[in-house]
Amino acid sequence: MQYDFNLPPGGALNLDVKGKFFKYRSGAGPIRVRASKGGYVDLMPGQGVWSLDYDSLNVQDRSGGNNAGVLIAGDFDFHDDRITGTVDMVDGGRTRTLANTAFLADTAISPGSSFATLQLWNPVGSGKNVMLEQMTISVDAGTSISMWDSTAPKLTPGQNPSPKLLGGAAGVARTFMDNPGAAYSGVRNGSVNCQANGTFVFPMREPIVIPPGRGFVVQSGTITTILRCMFEFFEEPL
Repeated sequence: MQYDFNLPPGGALNLDVKGKFFKYRSGAGPIRVRASKGGYVDLMPGQGVWSLDYDSLNVQDRSGGNNAGVLIAGDFDFHDDRITGTVDMVDGGRTRTLANTAFLADTAISPGSSFATLQLWNPVGSGKNVMLEQMTISVDAGTSISMWDSTAPKLTPGQNPSPKLLGGAAGVARTFMDNPGAAYSGVRNGSVNCQANGTFVFPMREPIVIPPGRGFVVQSGTITTILRCMFEFFEEPL
C-alpha cells in the first residue's frame, strides 16, 4: 500500500501496517523508519528494506525541514527497476541547505604572546549532532595546527555561525576562542602544517560528529600567530 506523509521538522507518525518490506519512494530528505519487530534504518528517497516481518512502522523526519513524501509498505514484494527519462541524483547538500540545517562559522583570533585557539561548540541539551564536514584554516606566520576534542566551551564567544540558506534561522552550534599561555592538552585528533599567509583546506571523507556537550578545537603550534578558521557543518536531530 502507498502511504503519503507530511512531516514537520523532526516529526514522526505511526503506520498501522503489517508487512515484509517498505520502500521510501519519494520525499524532501532523509527519514528514519523503525519497524515494530527490530531496529531502525535511515533512508533516502529510492531506498528500501526487504525480508522483514513487522506489524507496524514509525516514520520520522531526519532532514530537519518540512518533509512530504511517499512510503510504500505491505506484505507483497515490490520492485521498480525502471530508468526512464532523465536520472536525477539526490543532492544531500542542497537538500540540507534548503532545509536550513547547513551552516558556515568564520572566526579568527589574534592572541598576542599566546597560542591561538578556536573552537566549534555544540551546547549541552541542543538536541542535535553537529556534523563537521570541512575546515579552511589560515595563519599569518607558518606554524603547525593541532586539532582536539574538548568537553567545555572556551573562554570567549566568537562569531555566531551563519546559515547557508541566506536569510535562514540560526542553528545550535557556536564558536569560541581562547589565548592560553600553554598548548592545549586532551584527545588530539590530528595536526597539519600551514604556510605563512597561506590557506589550508581540510575536507573530510566522513564528517566529524560533535555530540551535545562537546567541541572541536584548532590551535596554533607557536605563539603570536593570527589564526582564522572557517568551519563548514550541518546539524542533524538526535
